[in-house]
Amino acid sequence: MNKEALLTAIHQCRDEIECCLATATEEQLTQRPGPQPDWSMKDLIAHLTFWEQDILTSLGNNALKTTPDGNDDTDAVNARVFEANKDRPLADIQADFRRSLEQICDLVGRLSDADLTDTKQLQLGDGTPLWKYIADETFEHYRDDHLPDVRVWARREGLLL
Repeated sequence: MNKEALLTAIHQCRDEIECCLATATEEQLTQRPGPQPDWSMKDLIAHLTFWEQDILTSLGNNALKTTPDGNDDTDAVNARVFEANKDRPLADIQADFRRSLEQICDLVGRLSDADLTDTKQLQLGDGTPLWKYIADETFEHYRDDHLPDVRVWARREGLLL
């Protein structure tokens, strides 16, 4: 995947999330259950931000100063992210979400297509090209793991037809 296609896919999926949130009230964004039984929309936004920041940390560009979690147990990591963010103000979570997108796009924008297809960039040793690693934690994560639930939530809340 080249840089232009990667950026387009990231923006398209993030735009769809933002469209679902655009007219939501603070109450709608913070109520549980939200898009998932145990998470509000705010919790989901914090979750997505964490995983985007994990990419940036891995690549040495993390302005939000999050700490990568080396635990392979994704559920345990997600539980810690939830606990760390559940009482944070919605406005702060939303600001971090927007800032994280800017950081991801800035990073991708500085990479060449050759960088994105490089399988040694992250030293994962499994032959994963850099673009795939970025896609896994951005648009593929949004689209495959969360957008269906966000759409259902938005319809339930009367935010989408």
